[in-house]
Amino acid sequence: MHLFVYGTLMDQEIMSRVAGGVFGFKSAVLNDHVRRTVRGEVYPGMVARKGESVQGVVYFDLTAAAVDRLDRFEGDLYRRSGVVVDAGHGAAIEAQAYIIENKFVHRLSESEWRFEAFQKHAKHRFQTSYAGYKNLD
Repeated sequence: MHLFVYGTLMDQEIMSRVAGGVFGFKSAVLNDHVRRTVRGEVYPGMVARKGESVQGVVYFDLTAAAVDRLDRFEGDLYRRSGVVVDAGHGAAIEAQAYIIENKFVHRLSESEWRFEAFQKHAKHRFQTSYAGYKNLD
């Protein structure tokens, strides 16, 4: 399975810890979706929105064990769904992505989530306090 990520999992250190391995990856864009900060958190959520696009990374050929770990890490806030991402030069790649469950859309703010700001200001706090890490034990 290929996985498109758009938030904390774009960080290679976080992804390898969560997935339990290292996987090849490439920058990609998911069209007709928007990424916003989850209210009161340092991580984002994503939902469909016509005319918007989300920059992210697609990881290739994840193992079943890695997908199981990722599902446990993401928890009930997200559902894994099929998407088609643009990997540049006309390359469309079928992948999965974690999208906010409809019943939790109200938890998204209107604030855009920025990867660079997360890495600089919030990564350490996320790595030491995000509850999803406990689901990996």
